[in-house]
Amino acid sequence: YDNTCEPKIQQILFAASRQGPNYPQREVFFVVFETVKNILADQFDVDEDSITMETDILDDLGADSLDVMDLMMTLGDEFDMQVDESEIENITTVGALVNFIEANT
Repeated sequence: YDNTCEPKIQQILFAASRQGPNYPQREVFFVVFETVKNILADQFDVDEDSITMETDILDDLGADSLDVMDLMMTLGDEFDMQVDESEIENITTVGALVNFIEANT
């Protein structure tokens, strides 16, 4: 696992690495998380290293409803997926967003 990640992500990646055949899933998780962090940092003008799985998109990043819609369109393009408006309400943290992307791509 990559020791440059913040501690929580290191724990997740270490646990996944111990599962052997699930290695590609761990790799996918890391790529999705890093891509989401990059997009969020650009869109909200924040330091990428400050974004964790627990980061709240509305409270911590200061997103409003238009920001969230723009973010979902960007992520839809980046990951080639459709995002239904009703699903957006349940996505409040970066972790929920990463899980949503993994489940829908």
